[in-house]
Amino acid sequence: MKYPLFNPGIDFRIKGFYSAFDVHWNSRFAFSGESHDFWEVVTVLSGQVEIVEDGRTYLLGSGQMICHAPNEFHRIKSAGGTDPHVLIISFAHEGRLPSSLGSGIFTLSAEMLEEYLCAFRLFYPFVYRQKKEDDLGGESAERLRADACIGISRLEAFFLRLLQSEPTEEALSRSAGAVEYRNIVRTMYQYATENLTLEQLSQLHHISQSYIKKLFHVYAGEGAISYFARIRIKEIQRLLDEGYTNVEIAERMHFSSPAYLSAFFKKHTGMTPAEYKYRSH
Repeated sequence: MKYPLFNPGIDFRIKGFYSAFDVHWNSRFAFSGESHDFWEVVTVLSGQVEIVEDGRTYLLGSGQMICHAPNEFHRIKSAGGTDPHVLIISFAHEGRLPSSLGSGIFTLSAEMLEEYLCAFRLFYPFVYRQKKEDDLGGESAERLRADACIGISRLEAFFLRLLQSEPTEEALSRSAGAVEYRNIVRTMYQYATENLTLEQLSQLHHISQSYIKKLFHVYAGEGAISYFARIRIKEIQRLLDEGYTNVEIAERMHFSSPAYLSAFFKKHTGMTPAEYKYRSH
């Protein structure tokens, strides 16, 4: 469903929602994680949550918000022994949202939080009814649609204001496991062109291979080598986008041959490098 553009001065438009949740979790809640090709916004109203976003781990409290960019792996769980109250939305849009929106935590002022809540209260009933496949006929449904359009207008205006503020990484989780996990992921990015093994990661960080496996099970929801493969795929995609050939990329990324590079790429993406270049250009 498309909604009218209420804020013509901005360069994006929210077309509709994939989901909208107003949830209360208990202290044991944990979601294993996902990635998708649309934006998702998580806002904590009370309690605490720990969020993993690719290689970063954040601890969010009341009045804090995080925006997950498309195709960015993320997972969430309750933290601090609290029963958090959380709002989550994911939406379709036209135009571009700046990458800075997904580069940290936003701590909302009381005014900004109320602005967001006002927008949420307007569009949430309509989205909730859609997801439950309730009957949306009659005057009541028209009122819900009208309120949803106003809510989307306010949400667009909210993001415009939010982009004028700076996100912070001060909310990075300081637990020992989270810090070690971030350090390992940082190493993976530094060695993205190499064929790192679990044994080499263990030696570089002076910790056991079993502990690395445990960290990635907890924070990434997958094995360390599988995670490293995704990092290498991103680097290959970047090089393909810049016009490098398979031969050049295989040499830079230390693959034994262009054929092995192509097989590795297809295994993890479902397409060959040539097919990727065709689809993305």
